[in-house]
Amino acid sequence: MTNHYGLELKPPVKVEKVKQVESQLGVTFPNEYVEFISHSNGAEGSIGENYIILWSVDDIVEFTIFVSFVLLSKANAVSPPSEPNNTNPLAKSLTP
Repeated sequence: MTNHYGLELKPPVKVEKVKQVESQLGVTFPNEYVEFISHSNGAEGSIGENYIILWSVDDIVEFTIFVSFVLLSKANAVSPPSEPNNTNPLAKSLTP
């Protein structure tokens, strides 16, 4: 679905999923973001000469895990998420 600005909108996400992700990451999303993703769980497209990507909650989780791992790995502070001696609490909580 495309909105009147020309952004391609993704299907909405349930508030329960948002609360789960907030708990998982230890954050609280701004009300405006929660309201937006309850209508469209992310979007992308051109606005004028600019291209914009509004991340879905799943994109935020993926990016947070990736950045956390890269930054902590560079500091030699953690093992890969699949290893049992990983000291990154975020990676531990998100590892199946």
